[in-house]
Amino acid sequence: MDNDVKSFNTDNSKNQTETTDLTVQSPFESLAVERELADYAKDQIIYAGLFIDPDSLYDKFPPNLSHRIRDPHVTTAYRPSADKVFLNSLGSSAKIRAIAYGNNGENEGLLVEVSASDPTIQKTLVERVAPDKTGEVKSVPMHITLSIADGAEAVNTKYLDYKPLETPLELTGNYKLFRKDGVLISDKDTIREMQSANFSAQEVEDPDRL
Repeated sequence: MDNDVKSFNTDNSKNQTETTDLTVQSPFESLAVERELADYAKDQIIYAGLFIDPDSLYDKFPPNLSHRIRDPHVTTAYRPSADKVFLNSLGSSAKIRAIAYGNNGENEGLLVEVSASDPTIQKTLVERVAPDKTGEVKSVPMHITLSIADGAEAVNTKYLDYKPLETPLELTGNYKLFRKDGVLISDKDTIREMQSANFSAQEVEDPDRL
């Protein structure tokens, strides 16, 4: 399933075209506009990450738990601040290598290594931290959630006891934003069009699982 939007639409059925303002801006004006756009974007999304084609992944690893993750990904930022929304990186690619598998009956996932073409994305992944089960802040292992059980949360996939795969799986991901209504955004123009239309995404329940 491809949920990407190349042109913005509010009801997912009609494309809207906006006229681009070609007025030349100073570097300082441009920077302010970029910051404003990123600030707008972070309020419209749940997370950003490297998204993988579901078919290429689930053909190799069919999900075993109740709810399959609709758009499998390696998260770069959850509920990000504006400085963690990299609009100029949208669409950039990454090589992803699944090296281990875990399933505790609540979460199922893959431990991965990532080589992103965009240095900003690579740096963000390497530096990403979060509290562990004891509350101690540690580096977040790069992973992909495949599926979760009823009542489980995908965020807990990072705690799995992963076992090495006999044969690592090579995958490709692209940097995208996951909007609150479950739409994937893969280009900066879509964000501009959303902002121009004063669009506000309405969050739906569990938009990332099937």
